[in-house]
Amino acid sequence: MDSLLAGVLGLADRLMEGPVPVETVIDESRPVSVTIGIATYDDFDGAWFTINSLYLHHPEVMKDAEVVLIDNRGNGPESPELKRLDAQLPNVHYVPLGAYSSTAIRDQIFAHARGDLVIVLDSHVLLPGGSLQAVVEWFGAHPESKDLIQGPMLAPNNQKNVASHMDPVWNVGMYGVWGYDARADDLSGEAFEIPQQGLAAFACRRDAWPGLSTKFVGFGGEEGYVHEKIRLGGGRVLCLPAFRWQHRFPRPRGISYRLIWEDRVRNYAIGWSEVGLDVDAMAEHFVEALDVQSAPDIVARVRRGIGTAFWDADGVICVNDDLRPGRWTATLAAFANFGIIPIRLSQPDGGVTDDLEAARHALRGLGWRTAVVVGDRVAATEEDVVAADALLRAGGSTDDRSHLVARIEAETR
Repeated sequence: MDSLLAGVLGLADRLMEGPVPVETVIDESRPVSVTIGIATYDDFDGAWFTINSLYLHHPEVMKDAEVVLIDNRGNGPESPELKRLDAQLPNVHYVPLGAYSSTAIRDQIFAHARGDLVIVLDSHVLLPGGSLQAVVEWFGAHPESKDLIQGPMLAPNNQKNVASHMDPVWNVGMYGVWGYDARADDLSGEAFEIPQQGLAAFACRRDAWPGLSTKFVGFGGEEGYVHEKIRLGGGRVLCLPAFRWQHRFPRPRGISYRLIWEDRVRNYAIGWSEVGLDVDAMAEHFVEALDVQSAPDIVARVRRGIGTAFWDADGVICVNDDLRPGRWTATLAAFANFGIIPIRLSQPDGGVTDDLEAARHALRGLGWRTAVVVGDRVAATEEDVVAADALLRAGGSTDDRSHLVARIEAETR
């Protein structure tokens, strides 16, 4: 079994760890003009300091703002303490989303945001006083903007900026190298156009957000991709000098989230195919710079997947009998030949109707709008996936739960 599949199966085991705290019940009647969004994975300390710093150092913005806190390991050991933040601090909206681990989970910040302006921060970013207010004022002056606003990253000593943007070139598995434009030194200066910047801090109007691919898994692939989507939608990528941010890079206790090169290659292949960037050059970089010999094959799998009807949905859910785990492993391997990583759902008691209802209920926790639901005997081989694709194009089949193929949509609220 290749490392991509082994990692997914390991993740599936982790998802059974413990109870998931409930999402915060919010007061819909309270108006919110700004949403501060933070997605975290096993980083309670970082999230605690980032959120508390917002209330301590940016009260002029936070009085009319909410914090949407996405917990991407919603049943992890730190989840109960993350959940308690919604009782300790005003207007914190805790959202547990642990069904899969993905850098694209930040897309769910926009799905849960109530503010017209959304400012997204990593869970280990601190902002100097005035930074948030500068962003709010900029969008106040540009209320119809389709632009993505970013700012300069501070040096470790907090005394100067160190990176105003990223230059769009490959560097050891990352598309982007820190660059600097001296215009970022003027805190009162106008926003200026940049190619891209790290996504530890950015802002966008909720209605102008282009979205991230729901098919991303694991870490990486969003730099360059998000920026190109903004431009394709008629927006610009701008550096606002006053929107400074400090990023904590060290992790002395290590990281617990999934981090493999194959995930990154797959994410880049998906994202770059979507926006028309050079996928083959990306694969060549991973082979030559990092010896990821599987990169061209991963690209080929994604291209096969894009040609199927499965790709039109946000993802694939496999309803699997708990007593037959081998069927899930075979299904996972078969779909991997098409660059598709399904989500496993335990088969409920009952029949096809119950399977579809359980899958529809799972959509909200996944943050998906649509999915293709398959039974656990639909696809054991690559040929099976081709046959299931033809069946899906013909309208699907709900006659037999183990051979189920059906498209579903999330219920509107």
